[in-house]
Amino acid sequence: MSDYDLVIGRGTVVTPADMFRSDIRIAEGRIQAIGLGLKGARTLDADGMLVMPGGVDTHCHIEQLREDGGTDEETFVTGSTSALAGGTTSVITFATSSRSAASEGVAKGRIDPCEFVRLTASNPARLFGLYPRKGTIAPGADADLVMWDATKRVTITNTLLQHVIDYTPYEGLEVTGWPVATIRRGEIVMRDGKVPADLGTVRDDQANQPAAGWFRCQCVPDVKRKREFAMLGRERSASCRDDVARQSWYEFWGG
Repeated sequence: MSDYDLVIGRGTVVTPADMFRSDIRIAEGRIQAIGLGLKGARTLDADGMLVMPGGVDTHCHIEQLREDGGTDEETFVTGSTSALAGGTTSVITFATSSRSAASEGVAKGRIDPCEFVRLTASNPARLFGLYPRKGTIAPGADADLVMWDATKRVTITNTLLQHVIDYTPYEGLEVTGWPVATIRRGEIVMRDGKVPADLGTVRDDQANQPAAGWFRCQCVPDVKRKREFAMLGRERSASCRDDVARQSWYEFWGG
């Protein structure tokens, strides 16, 4: 089976409805098979880890156009880095912190891992028409996954979150449960907190529509039309087709 890109082996797979021990085989950016004893060209050992769908964050302020013509401090590059470091693989620009939710919810027994997946991945994916391509673990779904160490204890610092903002309200908070690897369409994009320096491009889609195309991360809003786009809740990338306004969701994608 050397034609398969990656096998995530020996993990506990968590879906919106079930938890079970299984391997996951990935090819061409999608989940190809789920089962025991799967083989591939590369293997990522997930023994002792929870393997969940990558998070879908539906309220992010990333290069968002403001009334004064400026944009948010967080760029797609810095926002992507922070999101991938935390196990989030898709964002919708307008945040909840999955890392603190796991500690306060799952680790303290308030919710189970399946409910955590519903809250952070499957429900927001359904809300924006991305499910079942996003938000679950099943053959045919995008291979957007996070490996979670449910027993790892971490003290949150602003540096650890890898965003450009110079503070976090969670500074000094000790949490239990932390992402140790993030897989985006079959590519390992975070391992032990390290994210590649060059995240390349992002993908721009409309919900329930085919892919709208590819463009570079640096999305520059059209200041001349700022009021129109602000009223519509839309953003524009300078490298998209001219005068095409789309209310879009963004998926991190290496170029």
